[in-house]
Amino acid sequence: MASPPLRLCRDLRSAAAAISRSRDVVVEILSWLPAKPLCRFRCVSREWRALISSRAFAATHRSRAEPLLVGMSTSASGTTTLQLMDIDGAVVQRFPLGEGNWTLWATLDDLACISSSSADALVRYW
Repeated sequence: MASPPLRLCRDLRSAAAAISRSRDVVVEILSWLPAKPLCRFRCVSREWRALISSRAFAATHRSRAEPLLVGMSTSASGTTTLQLMDIDGAVVQRFPLGEGNWTLWATLDDLACISSSSADALVRYW
């Protein structure tokens, strides 16, 4: 008869193997993670890359992610920056737009429409 610690280790190994084979458990865990680690985890295996890159996983992940706020700021030199902020107001990412008179028109379903009144009438979507 195996000693309790050895038996426990064997049981834990078999439980870990069962969990690693369960796609539902992997999806559940990964869908709660932030985007940056997920990008790195795509390199784990071809199966994980396909899973994380799938539309179904993206929809599940998006439904669990904190909403982001969009803001624009213009420096004293005239350079405008689009900022994505979390609910606490911390800037998550910045997108430099350059100089000019930029307008944030609308945001809907993860898209932001920004236009410039310059001669080239540039419109960008994020």
